[in-house]
Amino acid sequence: MTGQAQPPSGSISSDAQHIAAVNEGAVNSSSSSENANTVDQSHRDRVQNFEQAAQAVAPKMADNPEQVTKEEADMLHSREHVSNYSFPSSSVTG
Repeated sequence: MTGQAQPPSGSISSDAQHIAAVNEGAVNSSSSSENANTVDQSHRDRVQNFEQAAQAVAPKMADNPEQVTKEEADMLHSREHVSNYSFPSSSVTG
């Protein structure tokens, strides 16, 4: 409230305030939905980055685990952490 008295119900001022409030709500909900879409896309991108890294290292882990480097392990750990992705214990990093 701005310290001003509310306009009389049914007046043009009251109608304008109502319309403005509805419009602001519509703007806020659409921008929060756009923000949610951006967050969802960012999460999908992080998960995809981890999955791509895991697919690149998984064959080496299966066939020649002694050749997995610290850098590869660190990269997988970092990408898994950044993606906030839970993996079952049977997964590449589990």
